[in-house]
Amino acid sequence: MTYQFRNAIKDRLGDFEAEVYRDDISAWVNLTVSPNARHTHFDVPAFWQQIEDSGDFEVMPPKTAEEIAANYEGHNRTEREYIFRIFVDPIVMNPLRWEGLSQNDKDALTTYRQELLDITAQEGWPTSVAWPTVPTILQAQYEAEYGEDGDPS
Repeated sequence: MTYQFRNAIKDRLGDFEAEVYRDDISAWVNLTVSPNARHTHFDVPAFWQQIEDSGDFEVMPPKTAEEIAANYEGHNRTEREYIFRIFVDPIVMNPLRWEGLSQNDKDALTTYRQELLDITAQEGWPTSVAWPTVPTILQAQYEAEYGEDGDPS
């Protein structure tokens, strides 16, 4: 369930850890947080009680399947572009770095780059993405960014 809060309620509730989106047109803050959340630094039941007591919110209708798919698509495309910009293209687009690679590394990067481009053709896109296997040449940098499981989603 999504609630919309006026800026005033956010000020009254103080700092809390949650994902907040600002809708600048209507000057509301969209906040999505589960009442059952456990990994937060604030008292969730007290937080929800303050919300109910204030009456300064509006319950939003659930997102449609199309809205959910659009959110996934935007996130996955942004993640793919980030992978290109940070990991792949600084090597592939730099002639000096590219020429210093072995043929195996060049082939692995070329394949990886093409597989990233092809994720939009996967069955289940955009809500389900099988990210391609990261080439060995990028593994250390990739794990530093995404952890050992290497899943960017």
